[in-house]
Amino acid sequence: MRKSEVNIVVITYNSRVFIKDCLDSLLSSDRVYCRITVMDNASTDGTAEIVKEKYQSVKLLRNMRNTGYACAVNKGVASIAGHFFIVTNADVVFHRDAIRQMVEYLMVHRDVGVVGAQQVFSDGKWQRSYGNVPGIVDSVKNLIGITTLHNWVRRFAWPRRIDAYPKEVGYIDGAAMTIRKESYESVKGFDENFFFYGEEADFCFRLKRSGWKVVFLPSARIIHVRGGSSTKVDASMEKYLQLYVNSKLLLFKKHYPQWQFHLHIQLEKIHAQKLALIYRLIGFLLPESKRGYVSNRVIEYNLLSKIWSEQLTR
Repeated sequence: MRKSEVNIVVITYNSRVFIKDCLDSLLSSDRVYCRITVMDNASTDGTAEIVKEKYQSVKLLRNMRNTGYACAVNKGVASIAGHFFIVTNADVVFHRDAIRQMVEYLMVHRDVGVVGAQQVFSDGKWQRSYGNVPGIVDSVKNLIGITTLHNWVRRFAWPRRIDAYPKEVGYIDGAAMTIRKESYESVKGFDENFFFYGEEADFCFRLKRSGWKVVFLPSARIIHVRGGSSTKVDASMEKYLQLYVNSKLLLFKKHYPQWQFHLHIQLEKIHAQKLALIYRLIGFLLPESKRGYVSNRVIEYNLLSKIWSEQLTR
C-alpha cells in the first residue's frame, strides 16, 4: 500500500542535541512518508550542519538571524505544498503512528483546523498538551489553583485514567501542531509580532473565531523533552521571562478591551507572588540538601512578579 505523504516543518534554534532524535522519529513514521523541511533560526551550535551532512533527504532553510518562532513557521510553511502539514519543535520525538492518526483525523473531520497529540516526558510521565486561551476566567482559575489542581490530578492518574476521546480545547501546545492548510491560510498564518511564547494560543484563538475547531487527540502520542533554557536560573533567565510577559501582553492587547488588559496584569502579578510564597513555604519543609530546585523557583516567580509590577507603572 502506498504511503500517504505529509509535510513537516521543524523549527530549530541551537537544537544540536535534539535534532537527530526528532528527524529519525519522523523518518520512521508508520504508513506515512514525511517530506521534511528544517527551518533553522540562525543556530550557532552546528544544528544546520548536522542536518546538511546526515539528512540529505531533508530540505534545509536557514535564517541569517533569529527572527522568532512565528516568523520561522510562516517562512517554512511558505515553502511547502499539500492540504495538511505539521509544525514541530526539534525537541519532539514522534511515536510511530502519531502522525498518521493526526492527519487521518483532519481528513475525516473537515471542520477541524488543527490537531494536537498527547505529550509525555522522556520517562513516559504525563505532560500538559493543551490549555485554555488566556483570559480573565483562565487567570482566575490559575490564581485560585483550579488549573494546577486539574493538572496534578491528571498527572497522578496517568496513564490509568486519562482522556479517552478527542475533544475541543482552547489551544494546542505549540511543540507539535498538525494543521489544515486551508485553515492556516484563512487566518493568514501565525502572527509574526509574537517572537516566542503565545503564538500558538493566538493562532488557535483566531482559528476558533473563524469557525474552525481546535482538537486534542489523546491516542496520538509524542515525547516532548522540553529542553529549553527558559527554565534555568542563569544570566538569561530575566530575558526569557520578559519574552514571556511581552507575549502575554500582546495577546491581551490584541484580543481584550482595555479594562480587561489592566486586570490581566494585576491577576498575573498576584499569581506570581502566590507561587513564590508557596515555594518558599515548601522550602522550609525540605532538608537543606533538597532545596535547590525550590529556591530557583522562588527566584523565578519573584522576578516574574517584579516584571509584571513594572507593567502597571507604565
